[in-house]
Amino acid sequence: MFKLTKILTIALLLSSSVQGAGIEALDVASAANLDPKFPKFFDWMRAKGAEFSKIELREERSSMRGMYAVEAVKKGETLLFVPDHLLLSLQRGLDTPLGKVMTEKRLVPGGFRLNAPTMAVLAIGNLQEISLGDASPFANHYIVQPGVEDFPVYFTEQERAYLTGSPFLDYVDTEIEDIRYDYALIARDMPEFGEKYSLDDYKKAKMLVISRNFGVTMKGVETNL
Repeated sequence: MFKLTKILTIALLLSSSVQGAGIEALDVASAANLDPKFPKFFDWMRAKGAEFSKIELREERSSMRGMYAVEAVKKGETLLFVPDHLLLSLQRGLDTPLGKVMTEKRLVPGGFRLNAPTMAVLAIGNLQEISLGDASPFANHYIVQPGVEDFPVYFTEQERAYLTGSPFLDYVDTEIEDIRYDYALIARDMPEFGEKYSLDDYKKAKMLVISRNFGVTMKGVETNL
């Protein structure tokens, strides 16, 4: 079992901003205004053994959500508990069919061939689960995943023009090239991957995990979720 005790962790898992305990909630924030997909996701989590009775997700304004404490929280108290089998971890990604091929082809571990081997495993693991649809044990997780179309790697030339002179553009261009390179290498060494998933599929999956993954230590082993 794995305990997540930091509010920051909760924010990363549920893709929301954080309001700490003791901070007065915004008048406009309401759990009642949430898209129905979120209560469905929470019911699924509870049914699978997750515990988070002291917190709730509230809609603050359009496309903006916040995590709120529903009662006083004591120092060291667990706010969110997630069983191991609900975690999309690096190890789970390595244990998937394509994850095993990545290891056999020596694409992972290590960064000697891929620019972002950990992100590649997580991205491909997610792609495999998404492709299973309702058959995936994480199907209810994916219904609450946000889009990634507003990420900088998708900026139009007009949007990029606002950043003229900023070193941020160099970072974005490097990320785009890294994605292209890694996809091409994986598709070359694993034709079954390239036949099923496009460069854009991989880009979206990588943006999803790169913006939400974080490192943890589970049972003495460092991994990413």
